[in-house]
Amino acid sequence: EGGGKLKVPCLRIEEDGKVSWMYESSDIINYLEDRFAVKAT
Repeated sequence: EGGGKLKVPCLRIEEDGKVSWMYESSDIINYLEDRFAVKAT
């Protein structure tokens, strides 16, 4: 059960009961930074 592509890197994202796949390195980095970066106060 996967995203349908044999490609590395890839990121499996589960949100609101839906699964999506991200394959571009820069997109993965941006997503992770936006989602998990520590915000400076």
